[in-house]
Amino acid sequence: MDKICERSALIIAGFLTMAVILSSGTGHLYAQNRDISVSDAYELIQKKRGDKNFIILDVRTPREFHGGYIDGAININYFENDFKDRLEVLDKDKTYLVYCRSGRRSKKTQNIMERLGFKSVYNMAGGILQWNSDELPIKR
Repeated sequence: MDKICERSALIIAGFLTMAVILSSGTGHLYAQNRDISVSDAYELIQKKRGDKNFIILDVRTPREFHGGYIDGAININYFENDFKDRLEVLDKDKTYLVYCRSGRRSKKTQNIMERLGFKSVYNMAGGILQWNSDELPIKR
């Protein structure tokens, strides 16, 4: 009987240790950070339209941005020296859809945001090039 109690105590201690490890840190294990297709991004935008907790983030240069952007997007230039600083002041509890020209800068941005503790960041794979290819609406 003592062996069973000892073994049970070890198992419980193991579970408790794992729970502490999983709940510590920046919360990345619970983050909702993933790549989504342009069509899924469009669907997400339609679903979240008007939601103040949903932000569309365009990380292209201002020149690229003014050439055509997704309605409602805010522009933070990936190439600016203060780019990470500008991300850090954003609300980490909001949901972000990040895009760029092709998906490279936005993927890197998603990774930065995850390291900064953002909880929900979607990268639009294919970027605005794929968005335009799918003939989805843009603002100029």
